[in-house]
Amino acid sequence: MDMIEIKHRQSGVILLKVDAPSLRGFKKQSAKLAGGDFTGDDLPGARLPYADLRQCKFDNAILRGADLRYADMAGASFRNADLSEANLLEADMVGCELQHAKLVKAKLAYCRLTGSDLSHADLSHCDLMSADMRASFKNAILTDAKLQGANLTGTVLIGANLVNANMTGATIQGVQLFGAKLDGAINALGKPFPANRAGPPRRRAWWKFWDS
Repeated sequence: MDMIEIKHRQSGVILLKVDAPSLRGFKKQSAKLAGGDFTGDDLPGARLPYADLRQCKFDNAILRGADLRYADMAGASFRNADLSEANLLEADMVGCELQHAKLVKAKLAYCRLTGSDLSHADLSHCDLMSADMRASFKNAILTDAKLQGANLTGTVLIGANLVNANMTGATIQGVQLFGAKLDGAINALGKPFPANRAGPPRRRAWWKFWDS
């Protein structure tokens, strides 16, 4: 029978053994798997609520529809991982690496993302209500995202796609929106963003100063 072994990413100590060809639908509440290496693993539908997944490596892993509610994933790496439709309610994702990750329709309400890097991540149709988003979302896709009540203090949204995103009630002091797409987006006051709100100022070409 096939055996799956999850080892610590640094020490090589075996943290988990599963008699199965994959970890699809794997269930274990409050699992202690800190530092585990899940690189490229197939974990769709996995059930790991309240798990200790600090410093784990999930690069290129498939976690579609996974239940990671209340999990502690501080410092974990999810580069290029697929977390579409995953439930990450109130998860601790402080200092995580999520570059190019796919989080389409993921549930991240009340999630803590402080200091994380979500550059180029796809969070379209994502629920981030009341989440702590003091992180980098440079060039990320946040179309139709729910950001109501989120903490966007100093958040980097440079070049992000926020078309039709809703930021009603969000805290936005120091948010960086240079080059962001805001068509149809709703600001913290519940009103549409002004046209060209995030774009660079339009400057007259230097040679045209002599045309008038």
